[in-house]
Amino acid sequence: MIQVRQSIALCLMMVPFLTGCENLIDRAIEDYRDAISDTVIVLPHDYRLFGTLNGLAFVRKKQDEAPVKIDADVIELGWDDRYILYKRERLDGKTETGILNVKTDELTVLSEGESLEEQLKIMEVPHIVLKTVEQLYEEKAQKIKDY
Repeated sequence: MIQVRQSIALCLMMVPFLTGCENLIDRAIEDYRDAISDTVIVLPHDYRLFGTLNGLAFVRKKQDEAPVKIDADVIELGWDDRYILYKRERLDGKTETGILNVKTDELTVLSEGESLEEQLKIMEVPHIVLKTVEQLYEEKAQKIKDY
């Protein structure tokens, strides 16, 4: 009888651990799926660049219910472990440049009239190289092919 109670107690103590493992496994599968997808580019802090069939690209957290953080149509993107720098074409045909702090989720649209380098320097953002979205997808396709 004591062994049965000990077994039940041990099983009950393991339930939270097993539930947590299931979530970790789900996240790992989702990360792997995104890593090999030809329409998703993995960015820092669970952000993703999603490409659509009509060529538009946008940035949001990887969760399905997460709101779009950087609207379509992203044309250039660069990042480090703290910032995502982007350029996108707005509906009015103008180009918008902005920076997303991935640790605070704060999005700042930069001024069109001022130098990009000067604005980033004032914000204490390190140099980030922008690449075209097409170039990013080409590089990813090559990595998948080489894998």
